[in-house]
Amino acid sequence: NIMKNKHDVYRVYVGARYAFTSFKYDVGSSVLNDPVWQDHAAIQINNASAHCHWAELVFAVDAKIWGPLHLGWSARYRRRLAHNDGDAGNVWYVPGFGKTGTSRLGATFNIIITL
Repeated sequence: NIMKNKHDVYRVYVGARYAFTSFKYDVGSSVLNDPVWQDHAAIQINNASAHCHWAELVFAVDAKIWGPLHLGWSARYRRRLAHNDGDAGNVWYVPGFGKTGTSRLGATFNIIITL
């Protein structure tokens, strides 16, 4: 919390994260069409291993609504530092990171209950 009064009903957060995940995945397709030879090929990859390291910058705001209930939102900028997609090629989704497309921005809406 970067606000002057740390115990106020409004909170503003700034932070940085480092994350790592190691996971296994399966790829299966009943039929895949070859774009060059126009042949049909079945693809089946089981238990492929992959891992990813990434860093995030986070900005978040939340406010007390009633009693222990807070509502807020957060935005993050994430960047992959290193990754190994395994033998199957590019991984579409990394657990904890999300989709591996071209966007490096993410946002969440939070409902928080303070105990």
